[in-house]
Parts: sequence; structure tokens; C-alpha cells
Amino acid sequence: MTQDSTAGATFSPEQLRLLRANHTRRKQQQGQPLGLVRREHAGPAVASSAQQAMWFTYRLLGQDTTDQNTENDLLLPIAIRGPLQTDLIRRAFNEIVRRHESLRTVFKEVDGMPVQVVGPAFDVELPVTDLTGHDEADRDAVVAEHAVAEVLKGFDLRVGPLLRLRLLRLSDAEHVLVIVVHHIVFDRTSAQIVMRELGELYEAYRAQRPPQLLELPIQYSDYAVWEQEFLSGGNLDRLVTYWRGALEGFSGFLDLPTDRPRPATAGLEGGACRLVLSQELSDQLHEFARRSQTSMFVVMLASFHILLGRYANQEDVGVGACYTVRRRPELANLVGFLVNTMVLRGDLSGDPSFQELVRRVGRTTMEGFDHRELPIDRVVQEIQPERISGQNPLFQVMYAFQPEGPVTNQAPEGSLEYEWLEINVPDAQFDLVLILDEEPSGVACTFRYRSDLFDHTTIERLVENYRVLLEGLMDDPDRPVHAVPMMPDSERDTVISSWNRSDSGRTVDHCVHEAIAECAAAHPQREAVVFGSQRLTYSELNRRANKLAHYLRGLGAGPEVPVGVHLNRSAELLIAVLAVLKSGAAYVPLDPDQPADRLAAMVGNNLPLVVTNVRDALPPLPGVRLVDLDAEQPDIEAARDTDPQSGVAPHHLAYVLHTSGSTGQPKGAMITHDALQHHLQWVQSTYPLREDDRLLHKTPIGFDVSVRELLWPLTVGACAVVAEPGAHRDPQALAQTIDDHAVTVVHFVPAMLSALLSASDVAEHTRSLRLVVSSGEALSAQLQQRFHSLLDVPLLNLYGPAEATIDVLHWPTEPGRDLPALLGRPVDDTRIYVVDSALRPVPIGIPGELLVGGAQVGRGYLGLPGVTAERFIPDLFGPAGGRLYRTGDRVRLTPDGNVEFLGRVDFQVKIRGYRIEPGEVESALQEVPCVHDVVVVAREDVPGDMRLVAYVTAAEGTAATPVALRTALAAKLPEYMVPAAYVILDQLPVNANGKVDRAALPAYGSDALALRRTDYVAPTSDAESVLAEIWGALLSVDRVGLDDDFFELGGHSLTATQAVARLRDALEIEIPVNVIFKERTLRAVAAHVARLC
Repeated sequence: MTQDSTAGATFSPEQLRLLRANHTRRKQQQGQPLGLVRREHAGPAVASSAQQAMWFTYRLLGQDTTDQNTENDLLLPIAIRGPLQTDLIRRAFNEIVRRHESLRTVFKEVDGMPVQVVGPAFDVELPVTDLTGHDEADRDAVVAEHAVAEVLKGFDLRVGPLLRLRLLRLSDAEHVLVIVVHHIVFDRTSAQIVMRELGELYEAYRAQRPPQLLELPIQYSDYAVWEQEFLSGGNLDRLVTYWRGALEGFSGFLDLPTDRPRPATAGLEGGACRLVLSQELSDQLHEFARRSQTSMFVVMLASFHILLGRYANQEDVGVGACYTVRRRPELANLVGFLVNTMVLRGDLSGDPSFQELVRRVGRTTMEGFDHRELPIDRVVQEIQPERISGQNPLFQVMYAFQPEGPVTNQAPEGSLEYEWLEINVPDAQFDLVLILDEEPSGVACTFRYRSDLFDHTTIERLVENYRVLLEGLMDDPDRPVHAVPMMPDSERDTVISSWNRSDSGRTVDHCVHEAIAECAAAHPQREAVVFGSQRLTYSELNRRANKLAHYLRGLGAGPEVPVGVHLNRSAELLIAVLAVLKSGAAYVPLDPDQPADRLAAMVGNNLPLVVTNVRDALPPLPGVRLVDLDAEQPDIEAARDTDPQSGVAPHHLAYVLHTSGSTGQPKGAMITHDALQHHLQWVQSTYPLREDDRLLHKTPIGFDVSVRELLWPLTVGACAVVAEPGAHRDPQALAQTIDDHAVTVVHFVPAMLSALLSASDVAEHTRSLRLVVSSGEALSAQLQQRFHSLLDVPLLNLYGPAEATIDVLHWPTEPGRDLPALLGRPVDDTRIYVVDSALRPVPIGIPGELLVGGAQVGRGYLGLPGVTAERFIPDLFGPAGGRLYRTGDRVRLTPDGNVEFLGRVDFQVKIRGYRIEPGEVESALQEVPCVHDVVVVAREDVPGDMRLVAYVTAAEGTAATPVALRTALAAKLPEYMVPAAYVILDQLPVNANGKVDRAALPAYGSDALALRRTDYVAPTSDAESVLAEIWGALLSVDRVGLDDDFFELGGHSLTATQAVARLRDALEIEIPVNVIFKERTLRAVAAHVARLC
């Protein structure tokens, strides 16, 4: 059931006076008549603009599926108390139908356009359903069930009648009259009129007296004809000019966070959530409106703009607002569809105070209402906003203010009592609708929503956020609106404290190398390291590491001294890392596969020593002492083999790991022993390794996962299996390594995990595995499903930045899950917060940047105090002296406290005004059967032409083409999220740790472009020629080519329906209107037509 409101009635008396004066003066200047007159002849009449728009929606949804096309069917149930005479109710409705032509109007199509056809008066049907046998406790539910059933029957606009009645008998003196009517002939005020006339007619017939109702001066068709005449010439030019300016630069899209991806076709099922503001808060809002010399309409609209802007993280917010067009006395008592909608923008830029925002919204609203005569569908036609299948152009959120409250009893006093009932119909026309009613107990806020986008609990939280926001705005209307609290204290306590209660109670009193030494003392002959055929026992590992540690100490290694480790993956690599730690120094991994210039930048970052056995791979490093393990082996072997007493403590540095910097220079993230030990203690307590476990080390040492792979097994007496150099890029070699060495625990980034699952006999080669860990990139639903279908092993998803010691969130995946993996909950002794751009916590479900605090947060970046200060900030929520790391990752909290990854803050792109997270497009492409792997980026190869480009590798045995991929995505995603180009690659370029190297993605050529017009291609077939002629005539285009897009040529919803009608007349072929919306180009539409010939 749709809602409309008489917005004009919400202005202050002075505002109304000015509006009316301006309107009268303008009409007098233009020589336009102020009154309406009856048409001089009967017969079909033009449909009003509002009816044309609604008729198009009806056609688009499918006119032959009336039971599924009920979104504009209005439910009006009336409780009637007293001794009811059914025949008088029927007789009264017969007279109402006679009086109001709208109720006996149907719609026919002439040249693709709807016309009103008024039928003769008829006897209405009034079936009676006896519900007297139901218990009183069940009565409300039974009444609602029968009422909704009437709505779901739908209407055929071509046949009618568009009014349906049913009387529910509850007892001799209690009935419910169910009225269902199509919105195309009815509105909210019409309900008041029907109630009033029903009461008068019933009492008149009962008393056998003439009804006291005046004949109507005009009918709805007279208004429609007048409106068509008015919207022409200078009037139309003036209104179009205003709305073009008012909506200039407006994207028309509100990026509200949803619980599920937005489908290509909007669902119609919905729900509702209601809040009645306290009398105190309602009074405060009214008083604020009075002091501000504005209306409640404006005050509540401004507050709604804030709520939406905060949720969507947008400063330019637009909503649709309903208003009545019954300003003329001739329309006051007329039943009909006499409402319109306008787009009202809210400008939140500059973080204004609520006082200032109300002034802005007031100006916008006044100007909008002063130009209200242009129907919304004409605004869309003239402005030509970006068309997105499944979404309303210009706005997806509605605002309806009803100052007189819900539909009230307008019947005169008599023998019966009438009361409108509130029965919720589970439908939704928009993403979100706010309906405000002025009730005696306070302002009532009803939020209606699309169930395919939002869970009910999400809207419940939004409603509570709105209440808190309103209270904050009234507490301090001069405060910047983005600083006004939205979370209730309970929710804030949940996200700040309850979900961050991760204190393990553990303390760190020793370093990681000391734990390894303890294992060596306890199990000297146990196998510690395996590399190919090479084996090292704990005793041998400890002895060799001790010797190198003593040697390094003689060269100056010690606490807080960074020492580079430049070795290929081998047993010697593990010995060197352990030796640096034992010397008291911090190890700095230097991957030999890195370019020389990058290695030089890392070493130049305050590294006095570098341990290597591949000296030739290093560039010249002036002032750096190179320790060549091969050349200096005799001296190293001569060193002592006892555990060094370095004086290192948990607060000293353990390692420095370089990450990419925005300037192109690597940044060295500094991690202490305390942070490292906290992480290793957590992972061992939560996902414990056994002494017989064998963990595979395959990650390049330049990435933090390698730290855990190298050290975790050695701290608990397990075995580290070291993969051959280069094996991390070869999934078949990794599968063989797992098999050969009976590996039980392994880590993969998702891209390499996907590759592993494609290896031959993967299940056979991985029988020894008991835990697989994934991190580094988003773990898609498709990859989870593939994994669990092939391997009967737990799959753990981890997340963490290098700056906060490997991983800070964990989530065991769930077999059967059809959504991307969550990041999970914080690890022990770690706190996480999701904040907005001003570092304020955001409510549950709202996207924001992830901050990490607690024991695992590193010191900062080596030698970069300025960058450290930007990314490592004082802890705003935890103990004094703590720090938070700004990850730059865009996430949100789920209702159960898990973190959901949404993308990088800096990966977000804006194309044609729409903000896009490429990860969401990637997820959709990964579900296409022919796609093996994919990455989506925004490219601007031509200045000013930003395009979304998908790089795809095809699944084995399939062929992926740009046309096939675009077609598949068009069925799943809004058009603005469908990439313009698709580059098919043999494999995606990856960097050293197996992640996709976006910088290495090639430019695309014309063969990758989606179907867009480049050169004119003439039609050839009969169907193509007929369509080209129809489109050209409708759109005033001289030449239409096969690759021309209907909407790019200036088409819109009504011209699309006209094209369908003319095609039917020309070829006697009927196609759905949405074929043009979906196929768009002449070539594609003609192909659809040809299949029907």
C-alpha cells in the first residue's frame, strides 16, 4: 500500500501566504485560468502525468500477472460498529461509484500511450465472509489475513473495475469493510472523501431522506485535460529550467548500506517498523520549528537528510517527497489520483549545524514547492538521469509527512461508528520510506523498507538511531550535524566495549627465540625443520643459530638494531632469522626476488647489517656490512654455541617488515617482541598446533604471514616444512610438497588457494591437512564453496595489517555459506573500532574505516615519524597512552559483532557520479561459470573517461567473452556497476606473495569494450529496419544504427512503451517493455524480435 501526504499543509501560515501569492501572481502574469471546467464531450481522455507514470510501471512489471503486480494496490480497511444493514452499504457504494468517474475508469492504450475510458455506473459486489467462529484472540490476525488476500488478487487496468470490496462479519454488531482500490484512480485524500460520503449516504438511506451531497463540478478526466494544456509553452519552459538547475550535478543515487547485494530487478516484498516519539521530544521539535519560523515538514526532512547522509556517507542527499495537487477548490471533494512527487536535496557539505541545515532545506523546499507543477515523470524525461534497471531514477527513498495524522474518521455521526484500521501490507516500492504522522501522543515515524535489501533488525537499529539523532539535534541544534550522536548508549557500549572484551589475562615475560630455545632443551632430537631432503633437529637448529647470533653480536647486533636477512627460502633462512632474534636485534626480511632498487630503499632505511648468501642479488650498499654466510662460514662456525645473553626484552623490536607506500617508497612497519608473542600465544590457544603437526612455510619472507609460518611451529615443538624457492607460485608443486611431507597446516592467499583447488588430484595430495588458513584478500563465497566441496578440512579466514602483527581478526568459514567470508572477531588482547571520516564510531551495519588497538599494534614506521603520526593515532576509546592503527580498510560490523570486509577506502571509485566498490563486482563475476579468476579496477586511459575494467581468466574448458560477461552481470548488478570493458587473460599478474598485481594489468583494446556505439552500422534485416524507423521517428533521430543505445539516443520510459506499441502495430509482435531496458541496443532488441517471428 503506497502512501502520500498533503505536504503543502505543513508550511507555516506566512510561508503558505507567500506561496499562494506567488502562484496567483504568476498565473495572472501568464494569463492562465485559475479554475477548471468540465470537458465539452465524452469519450476517452488523456491520462494525467501521474497516471501515465503509474501505468508504465504496471506495464513494466507485466500487465498479464496481476496477482504479482500489486505494489500500487491500496488497502483501506474500515471497522464498523453497530447494527449494519449490508444492502445499504452496497447501495451507498453504488452511489459513490456513480458520483466519481475515477472509480469506473479503466485504461486503454492508443499508440503506446494510456487513455482514460470512463464506464457507466455499475452495481458493486459486496461479498460477505463470516468470521464469527474465530476466537477473539485470533481475530486481528484473521482479519489481516483476509484483507491482505484481497490486495494480492491485483487488478487489470485494462478491464477493471479498479475497486474491490469485501465485508468481514465478526459479530452482529462488528464488521470490517475491506476496500481495495488501485492507486491510479485514488489517493489518501480520496479515502477521507469516501469515508465521509459513505457515512452520509448510509444514514440518508437508513432514514429515507435525500443525501446531503453536492454534485461535483468536475471529474478527474477534466483535471487531466487541464494539466496537459497547462504543461506546455512558457509554463513548461519555466518549470524545466528550474528543475534542471535544482538537480544539476545530482547523481540521484543514495548509497545506503544493505544487508544483501542489490539485485538487478527490485523486489516488491517489504516490511515496516514504527516509532512514536515521546511527547517531550515531539514538543521540542514543534517549538524548534516555531522558533526557526519554518514547518515541521522542513525540520523532519532536514533530520532525515542527516540520517541518510550519515548512513550513506554522502553530503548530497536526495529524497522523494509526496504532495497533493488539490490546491484548487474544484478538486477538494474529488476522488482521484491527485498527488505528485518532487526531489528535495539536502546539502550536508561543510558540516553545517542543524540550524543552518534547516535554513538550507527550507529554501530548497520553498523553491521546489513554488515549481511543483512539473510531474516527476516529466522531470525525469527532461533531465535524463542515468537509467539503472530495478531502481527508481533520481531517488530511491521517499519522505511523507502527514500533519493531520493517519487517515481518520470523516463520517458524520449516526447509527454506526467507523474507524480506519492499520493493516500492514508486506510490499515496498522504494528502498526506504519514512512516513510521519502527527498523533495525539506524539510524532509517529513509520519506516517501510524492501525486504530483499534489509533485514527487519537492521531497520529497527536505524529507527533507534533516528530517535537518538533527533534527541541530539534538539539538545544542541548549533552543533555540527555530523558530530551529533546517533547511537544509543547501549549500542555504543556494545561496539566500543562489549565486543572488545578480548583480554586474555596472559602476560609476556619472554621473547619468541627463548620459547624456541626451551623446546630445543626439552626435545633436542625432535625434527624441527624440513627442507627437501635436509633435516634439522631442534638441537642442531638451536646450535647453528646460536653461533651465528654470537657472530652478529660481535658485529654490533643487539637490541633495537635492525639486521637485514637476504636469503632464499631454505633451512638457512630459518637459522638466520632465529639467529638475528637471539642476538637481540630485529630482523628485516629482504626478499631476493624484489627489484634491486626496492631492496636498496629498504636497506637504506637504517640497516647497518645484512645477512645474505646471495650477495650477487644485492645492489651496491655503501656503509652496510654484508655478512656472507658462505664466505664467512668458518668464522661463524668458530663462534660459541651457547644461548646468547643479549639483554633483549619484550618491549624491544622483533622485526621490521616493509609494506608498500602511497609515495612508492616502502615503509618499514616495526613490531615488538611483546606484540609478536601476544599473537603467537593467541593463535596457539585458539587453533593449537600439536607436537606432531607439520606447518608449511611457503610465503615470501617480505610478507608478515611468513613470520608465523617460520616461528609458530618452533615455539610449540612442531615441525616447519620449508617449500622450495618459487614453489609458492606453483599450485601443483605445493600440492606435491604437502603430500610428500605430510603437511598438516598450511596458509594460502585466496588467489593461490583457488589455484591449488584447480590442481590435479588435489584431494588426494592434501589428505594430511587438518587446517587451512586464508588471508590477504577477500575470500569469496564461490571459493569457500569450492573448497568445502573438495576438501573435508576446516578453512579459517584471518585478517590483519602488517602494522598490527600479522592478524587481528579471525572467522572459521561455514560450509554452504553463499556470501563472502567475514573477517570475524578480534583476537585476544586486541580491540577494533569502525569509524567515520572524523574518527567517530559508526552504528552497527554502517560502513566505516577499521581501526585496530591493543597489544598487537606496532610502533610505527622505521625512520618515518610523519607517516607514523598519520596512521598511528592516540587511542580514542581505550586506556590512556594507547594507540590505534588506521587500516584504511572499509568494513562494517554485523549484528553479531563480526567484521565484514567491504573493500579499501582508497579502492572506492566514482564513475558517472556513482560510487562503486570493485570487490562487489568481482564477487558477481566470480559466480559466472566461465570465470576462473577476476579483478576489477577503474582506469582512466583517456583523460576524463574513467571506466570500470574487468580482468578475467576463463575456467578450464570454457570461453569467456566480453559480451557473455556483460550479459551475465546485467542480470545481477545495477547497470552502473557493470564494467565497460573485459580483458581476457591467460593468468592474472601476481606479485611476490601471490596477490594480484594491479599495477601490472594491461590496458584494454577495442575488442574488450562492451557493446557501445563506435561507428554507424546499418540495419540489414526486416526487423532491424522496422525498429530503426520506429526509434528514429519517436526520438527524432535521422539515422539509427545497430549499436545505438535507445536511452543514449534520448529515450525514456514512455517512449519505450510507444516503441513497443508501434512495433506491435507494424509487425503484430508483442514484446515486454523491459526488453528495451534490458537489451538497450537496436541490434539486441531486434534479435529478440527475430526470435518471435
